[in-house]
Amino acid sequence: MVTDETLAQARAKWQGMGLSGGGAMFTPAISPLDPNLMMLNCDMSCAFRTDDGGRNWEMIHHHYLIASTQCRPVFHPTDPNTVFAVNGYGGELRVSHDRGVTWRPVSDALPRGVLRIAIDPAGGDLMLVGCYRGDLSSVSHDAGKTWARSSGLKGAVVGFHIDQTSPPGKRRCFAGTTEGVFVSDDAGATWRPIGDGLPNRRMLEFTGGSNASDGCVLYCTTQSEIAGGNFAGGVYRSTDGGRTWQQAMGAGIDTEGRQRWGAMRAPQYPFVLTTNVHPRTVYAVREAPGQVFRSDDAGDSWRPLLFVRLNDERFNTEPSYLTAETGGWEENMSGAGINPADPDTVILTDWMCCQITHDGGKTWQTLHSRPAPGQGPVGKGQRWENTGLTVTTIWHYYFDPFEKDRRYIAYTDIGYAWSDDAGKTWRWLHGRPLRNTTYEIAFDPDTPGKMWAAFSDVHDIPNANIILERHGTHGQGGVGVSEDFGVTWQDTSEGLPGSCVISVVLDPRSPKGRRTLYASVWEHGVYKSVDDGATWTSRSATRSARREHADLPTDPASRRHPLLPCDCAAGGRRVAPGRRGPVSLAGRRRHLGVDQPVVAFDVAKGFRRGPARQPRHLLGRGGRRWPAGGRAVQDDGRRRCLAANRQGRPRHLRRHRRSARPGSGVYVSGRGRAGARAVAEQGRGGDLEALLGPAVQKRAADRLRAG
Repeated sequence: MVTDETLAQARAKWQGMGLSGGGAMFTPAISPLDPNLMMLNCDMSCAFRTDDGGRNWEMIHHHYLIASTQCRPVFHPTDPNTVFAVNGYGGELRVSHDRGVTWRPVSDALPRGVLRIAIDPAGGDLMLVGCYRGDLSSVSHDAGKTWARSSGLKGAVVGFHIDQTSPPGKRRCFAGTTEGVFVSDDAGATWRPIGDGLPNRRMLEFTGGSNASDGCVLYCTTQSEIAGGNFAGGVYRSTDGGRTWQQAMGAGIDTEGRQRWGAMRAPQYPFVLTTNVHPRTVYAVREAPGQVFRSDDAGDSWRPLLFVRLNDERFNTEPSYLTAETGGWEENMSGAGINPADPDTVILTDWMCCQITHDGGKTWQTLHSRPAPGQGPVGKGQRWENTGLTVTTIWHYYFDPFEKDRRYIAYTDIGYAWSDDAGKTWRWLHGRPLRNTTYEIAFDPDTPGKMWAAFSDVHDIPNANIILERHGTHGQGGVGVSEDFGVTWQDTSEGLPGSCVISVVLDPRSPKGRRTLYASVWEHGVYKSVDDGATWTSRSATRSARREHADLPTDPASRRHPLLPCDCAAGGRRVAPGRRGPVSLAGRRRHLGVDQPVVAFDVAKGFRRGPARQPRHLLGRGGRRWPAGGRAVQDDGRRRCLAANRQGRPRHLRRHRRSARPGSGVYVSGRGRAGARAVAEQGRGGDLEALLGPAVQKRAADRLRAG
């Protein structure tokens, strides 16, 4: 049993390192009773809290809360210590009574899949919970102690408003869903559809504000489009209790289509914010290019607020390493929140940054990055401190083999960073040959400061996004070399095919000045250089290349074969639906009769084994509900299969007989076998350790079972 005391002790021992920010952040929220208390989530499963206005953030332990990128946390309107949030994607509602430090489930009576939470500001007894299905939504009249299922809602809930002009004992409530607007005249027990004038397109968000002097003003945003050269959709408002709606895209807000991804696209407004304090003050957030607009007349006129480019005379944000090194750009917006007690305090998140304004958008404070003190005006090469918002993943954290205070991080999304003060502050580099992701760095064992790195425009190879082509998979990449401890880099990719390089390995037995290096290139195989990386030749298709791979010494620290993980990843490739395709393993092709995406995974990457051990590989094949990538074990009570599922969510896996077409699951193959064979089911031909071989340690097998 993990106790709160144990977790509190662990919490005190860890702190964020490297660059903060640099990854997508979502669902920010501000306490109306203490604006220094805030929360947000990231898409790497982590939830964060701050109690000092965003100067320092801490990651909430996953035992208590996993990030929800869909549901914004909600702070209690009268109890400064209580906050509600959803535990993970499609998860349960949880509550904290210590300002977000520890969390517990609210009630077993509530369904999972909560998307929206609302609390009546006048006391907090009335609570509404909206789900991905309207008929699963629930209401509580005793501050969450007991719950009852609502009736009448249809579609996924995208927002609530509890009308403060209605009687406290019989609140009128409004809900927006993907199927329209609904009203309840009995405090959320039953709902009926209303609304005339809304376009027949998907609703993105719904909100409202109400008080005795301004009445009740409702807002929603719908999916936009350019139809016949005209803008349609965007922000709508209602001032008559939701009965009729008018478009609120007044002068000053963007309605121009622009070319994106090869087509003319309308600006989308996924977030709209207002408060009960001033219902006619409303913010609309444009997704891309990122911008927030403010209106003080309920949408009749608007003005843009956020200016992030250093060369813009309107520049009004605090600097970050992104603006210092690149001059800044408008990133895709991913989240927005407002202080319910102060309409001038708004927090924004995007795919890289987090900013907050306390003056209605005149100036913006940067929360994801902080310059080290005493450096003067913002500029390139400056040092940056970590604020705790460690929201993107790394592939490796390196200690320099010659100078103990030098550290290096191979990053997803933000490429590469280095420190010369033992990780207290960090510098970020941007520009060619560096790219979106640095996968690996190899150090010359005899020359201080000399190092090679694998660069790629595509991140997270190989995971489900790559295998299922949810984002681009054919970016460019290369190998870079540095001779000044990673301060500057030069391209050294002559002979490489120009695709993503995901691993670089140095043979320490090769002569100084003429090092032998190997590079793994996604979908192209392994390349070799015998002249310090100056030129490269393909080595994937020859038997001699396979012998060279097997003869390379293992890493003395991990006893891992240094090249096979990248060789395996380089061989895996997506097979078009409806076609059978080959999978390349260590330069050899295996034919599997499959008609779904296939990817190869090297068991050696996570296990200890001797240098003479021949390589074994796992092949993950994805179905509609099971994207290939990562590792997990599923057990449905009848059978157990090893699954290459990065996301780790329960999925039912099938295992077919050898004579049948291979089904969703994992297949193991080693050199000398005729082809892939399915992983044995529990009670049907052996356990996992026997399958992977006697050299696999039990603790490694346990780690694989744990995901």
